[in-house]
Amino acid sequence: MTGGASQESEQAAIEVEAALHLTPNLESGKKVFRTCTVCHLPEGWGTLNGQYPQVAGQLASVIIKQLADIRARNRDNPTMRPFTSPQLLGGTQQIADVAAYISSLPMNPRNGVGPGTDLEHGEKLYKDNCVDCHGANGEGDEKEQIPLLQGQHY
Repeated sequence: MTGGASQESEQAAIEVEAALHLTPNLESGKKVFRTCTVCHLPEGWGTLNGQYPQVAGQLASVIIKQLADIRARNRDNPTMRPFTSPQLLGGTQQIADVAAYISSLPMNPRNGVGPGTDLEHGEKLYKDNCVDCHGANGEGDEKEQIPLLQGQHY
């Protein structure tokens, strides 16, 4: 890891830690979220094909970490990068606010599903490769900032 990458990782970790300890303001988060609705839709449901993921109902700590990582360039996401800039997103408080707001949104009750073929193989793959982190039911882990997968588009 280069010195710059290490510095960026540290920057993101500091921002995540700070945001996790702030008291979020849902009204502020709702205002910040307006920018996000262009891709993630006003409900936060994203697109059924998954091109834009459903963010509604995601764990707040996961959203905080993702936004901080994209902003610090720890996560390469050219589409999201401009939206995480301090000029558009704001500071740590706004990250905490928008994460809490998004987390409070109900998930799409009719999320995109696959064709339903080879479900036994999919279940085996999940149990062998995903369950240790994401949980038996895809519930994720708020404390460890591991994403909730249940209810996501396929």
